[in-house]
Amino acid sequence: MGDRDFGSSRHRPAPCLSVVTVTYQDEEGLRRTLHSLDSLMRSARSRVECIVQDGGSSFDLGRIAEAYPWSQIESAPDDGIYNAMNSATLRAQGNHIWYLNGGDECLVDDYDELAACLVEGQMALFDFERVYQSRVERRLSREPSYIWHGLPTSHQSIVYPRLPDLRYRDIPIAADYDLTARLLTSGVGATVHHVPIARFHVGGLSTARSREIAHDAWRVQRDVLGVPFALRLVSRVRHFAARSVTSVKYSMSRRTP
Repeated sequence: MGDRDFGSSRHRPAPCLSVVTVTYQDEEGLRRTLHSLDSLMRSARSRVECIVQDGGSSFDLGRIAEAYPWSQIESAPDDGIYNAMNSATLRAQGNHIWYLNGGDECLVDDYDELAACLVEGQMALFDFERVYQSRVERRLSREPSYIWHGLPTSHQSIVYPRLPDLRYRDIPIAADYDLTARLLTSGVGATVHHVPIARFHVGGLSTARSREIAHDAWRVQRDVLGVPFALRLVSRVRHFAARSVTSVKYSMSRRTP
């Protein structure tokens, strides 16, 4: 099956922000994400574009495009989530890019409030919420200097400037950590805003593949950030402890009626 394009950006003015959503065989998650974006898209009008990069799902994307006419949906096979993100990034026209993948939720209703936090050429780090079944936990963004240990905030709560080198490398799980680390070490600035803009549900890749994440994080700390060996060991122990707590919370939430 060839590429399918369910929305076109022709004749639209250049947007200020591009929201990128990557999905594959998750109709419920995609609908949840687009539904959460509806208020933002209506308040922003042409100042925000929503780019959906689908990996070739079998469900009816045309019906979703009809329900959310502001979405620009393209469906084509890809080589994984980060490859799809790179493809979507090439389609983006905004000055900033916000990666909000299928299943994640937007917590922003008023575009002007979000726009007030964005500085040209800089990243913006926001708070986020994570959901354990029905329990919601708010997490605050840390300062950019926290990058030596991990992402200062959830990947879904970082708004990136659209730069020529904004590209995910071929790192299986932690390519988001690698990208953010490379930008910060190259001199790209970042501002912190204690406003939650995204919500995600615990139980995805970050929960199920913790060993691979630890391996990838070690590489980024060593090769990109130049973190000393002793501090990398400290970071690994801290990550193990944090993910153990998250796994316990997730398991308990599944047992709670």
